[in-house]
Amino acid sequence: MRRRSGAVNLRRSSAGWARGGRAGLNAVLRGLSAASPEFRATVRGLSAAVATGALHDWLAARAAAVVEAARRDSPAYHALLRGLPGIPSRAAPLAALPVMDKQTFRGAPLEQWLSRRLPHLMRREVATSGSSGDPFVFFRSRRLTDYAMTLRAMREFDRWALAAPPARMVSTWSEEGVQEIRHELRSIYPRRLYVTNLSPEVAVDAVRAFQPQIIDGRAQAVFRLVDALARADALPTSLRAVRFTQETLFEHQRRHIEHAAGVPVFARYGSEELTGAFAHSCRAGRYHVHPLIGCVEILDASGRSTPRGETGRIVATSFVNTAMPFIRYDTGDMAQRPATDTCPCGSPYPSFGSLEVSRRHGIRARDGRVFTDALLAQYLILDIGGVSPHVLGFQYRQLGEAHWRMEVGFHHGAACAELLRRMQARADTLFLPALTLEISSTDTLWRTEAGKRVLVKPLGVS
Repeated sequence: MRRRSGAVNLRRSSAGWARGGRAGLNAVLRGLSAASPEFRATVRGLSAAVATGALHDWLAARAAAVVEAARRDSPAYHALLRGLPGIPSRAAPLAALPVMDKQTFRGAPLEQWLSRRLPHLMRREVATSGSSGDPFVFFRSRRLTDYAMTLRAMREFDRWALAAPPARMVSTWSEEGVQEIRHELRSIYPRRLYVTNLSPEVAVDAVRAFQPQIIDGRAQAVFRLVDALARADALPTSLRAVRFTQETLFEHQRRHIEHAAGVPVFARYGSEELTGAFAHSCRAGRYHVHPLIGCVEILDASGRSTPRGETGRIVATSFVNTAMPFIRYDTGDMAQRPATDTCPCGSPYPSFGSLEVSRRHGIRARDGRVFTDALLAQYLILDIGGVSPHVLGFQYRQLGEAHWRMEVGFHHGAACAELLRRMQARADTLFLPALTLEISSTDTLWRTEAGKRVLVKPLGVS
């Protein structure tokens, strides 16, 4: 009986692996990683903490474990903790560590920051320019448990937006170039259509035939795609949500998408260093940080917690990049610390308020004032009647000290000369002589070699 039972189990196991193989490599990886004791224990611990109102303590314990692992396994963190006066090397509280950024990690050989516990095969090197165009090389974990936690958070984000993970998703195009459509059947999602590098006309036809449940991608690419679909009367009847990330989606663009498509618009906040998607907006407009992935602090310039309702730096700690720990990492972005911990959406997860445009995007005037690209867009696009419906996108190019040019992309057929005249008149009234801001039109919005559209192009960047 035992032999027969073993044979039946073996056949069942083989059938399971065969099904997994047909479903794709990611399906197999999901099954393996979700079966790990560490993953199961962490998920059970999180569920119990949420149920008993002890999430704050659970997060503190998780952060302490990350700090202790970094002290034990990373030479640079070991030296850093040992050098902090009055701070015990073991069980150091998160707030005792200094805030770090890219320059901190560049201050020592990269190998000094790596965890010695993770073998070389379990980490991969990543090179990113970031939206600032500032190159940065780091390592990311390939550990299955880290993968499983990230995947679980992403699928929970999907449930917030759609009530269930989408079966068909469109990823938007980024820049002109190779004209191709590619289906990826073996990904996190059962079916994903890439319209990257497609002309608008081809993309519209492809999306109309594909009938996606969600459109996802960089903010301005998402806006252009949805706008093109609406103009062609080709918005999919299957569409249930639109989601954007990385770039700023301005409020007039959000309203246009919601009105044209009749679906909610959500945002993701991510960081390559911290593991990609780190937080997800809810219907109340806050960004919730999934506790499996990490935690976020909103700090002022001196490193103290920002008063409630005010804006500060996003300083994040990753729980899932065990290859190269990022602890109290300054992402370069700003967000509002909520006035209350409780969110109207009902999620118990920690959150931050409106996400501000990166501090890298500051435009400084002669009198010391600093304008963000979003604020200038508010003055020159949203506040001038009849301008925003004609604008596809824009960027700023620095020409000299306190001398900038705003380059605007308009819809085909827009009365560009009249729109530019009105925008220039408003800019001269508002900013001269503290800031010289020229307004011009452009057919091409500048991108980095990695395909990222950078809103602010400073001096010295060709």
